[in-house]
Amino acid sequence: KTIVTITFAQFALIFISFWWEVAGWLDDTLLKMTYDSITDFTKSVNDGWIMNIVLGTMYIAFPLVWFTTMGWTGVKIGSLVSGGIDKAGSMSQQAGAAGPKAAEGAAKAVATKGKSLMNK
Repeated sequence: KTIVTITFAQFALIFISFWWEVAGWLDDTLLKMTYDSITDFTKSVNDGWIMNIVLGTMYIAFPLVWFTTMGWTGVKIGSLVSGGIDKAGSMSQQAGAAGPKAAEGAAKAVATKGKSLMNK
């Protein structure tokens, strides 16, 4: 379970640069769409701080959602794998315990048959 969770965390960490690139691309695209020329930039003072909040949030929110999703997935898949391994282990333990019992029963049957023949 731990190995699967760590694997998903490592994948999420490696993949985080993609989300920063997406946020950077959105940053550039939104700024170009909002301010076509420098005159639009100087006229709308209030839009600047709103745009900074939205774009700054993307640099934090995208990786946060990504890590949360990958962490949850890693834990769930790790639990699923762990449960499968435990179930397979219990089945082999049951088979291992049944073998000596079957041999003991066969030995008793052979021993009883031999004694009953001697008594006649």
